[in-house]
Amino acid sequence: MQPAKRTSQWVKDIEVLDFWAGTVSVTTKTGTEYIYYNVSKRAIANLCFNDRMSLGFWVNQNCIKSERTEFTTFNEYNHV
Repeated sequence: MQPAKRTSQWVKDIEVLDFWAGTVSVTTKTGTEYIYYNVSKRAIANLCFNDRMSLGFWVNQNCIKSERTEFTTFNEYNHV
């Protein structure tokens, strides 16, 4: 299950890496990739089935501001 592609001012792409573990990858337009863990499965399903939802809003509400999530980050430009 993957969210539909759509435009966003901040988010380049969101990819569901493991639905059951609540792991998603968020890539920003600047190339920074964040891997969020323990994201709500309900929120992931909502994003995948609601193709009009703002990607930036979704990330802010369900990844950044959520107390349950953890994340790691690395910059695409550091990959050699």
